[in-house]
Amino acid sequence: MQGISIAVDQEQSGAPCDGWVRFEAAWGCERLTFKVTERGTTVFATDEIVFPAHAEGTRGIPLEIGNSDVTRTLAHLRQYGALVRWPYGSDHMIVLALNGDAKTVGLDKFFAKDMRDNRQSTPSMVSRVTGAMHEALYASQVCDALYDLSAEEAAERVFELRVAMLMAARLVRAVPLAMFVHVDPRPTDAAAPHPRVVSEEDGVTKVASRGVTVYAKAAGPDQDCADPFALKPAFPPGPYSQLLTRLIASSPSPLIAVPPTTAHSHRKAALGDFTIEDLGTLSEAVEELQRQGLEPSWES
Repeated sequence: MQGISIAVDQEQSGAPCDGWVRFEAAWGCERLTFKVTERGTTVFATDEIVFPAHAEGTRGIPLEIGNSDVTRTLAHLRQYGALVRWPYGSDHMIVLALNGDAKTVGLDKFFAKDMRDNRQSTPSMVSRVTGAMHEALYASQVCDALYDLSAEEAAERVFELRVAMLMAARLVRAVPLAMFVHVDPRPTDAAAPHPRVVSEEDGVTKVASRGVTVYAKAAGPDQDCADPFALKPAFPPGPYSQLLTRLIASSPSPLIAVPPTTAHSHRKAALGDFTIEDLGTLSEAVEELQRQGLEPSWES
């Protein structure tokens, strides 16, 4: 990559990061911004910007590969103003940069004392940053699956995914609600029928439609999906990886984990707390469940 140099520390035991990235010159990239709505969901916007040259000192800005603690992310942003994340198995690197200095965006106040003393501010900030990053990852994975489709078919598949998720949420009705989705990247025959098939196996509700499949079930300590993001089958299996293993064995791959905030938002919309933008997909979901006899019709 012209104008960008990366140094990875392969023996970084105890080091502050996995390596360093230097942006020697300005670099064009796609910017993703977000804000939290009153409903607790996140609204995203994207635009094309020029990322300025950014080479802090002689090393650059920190690089974190794979998993990284949220508090470490915040510490890097406070110290360097930017951070590069490189997820395992990805051919994309994500640049996190402050829109202003640390004092302006509130990180100085957050770090004014040891974070263990900030019992009120620490959980809420970490939760919001973590939730936004999970939602951005989910949106990116869905977009990647739709990349090779025409704009018309991609829009149709997004609609089908939304309808299937609302159907699943109305059937499960659990809090918290765990969801996985599969989005088929291959084109489908527009003239062929595409029935929405609802099934249940081992406590997991499955809704399959044209090009999309949704898996949903109750989440909690007494279920096999206590933590929706403990998705590490290579490590000692946790509660949620048991569910992931079951689904992978009987479903198309890859599966995309739906963030808890997104799943909760779909549940709220499915059960009546919706906006005007939700009305079309919610009506379709309810009518489909009624056609299949899974929900009483308005007349009955």
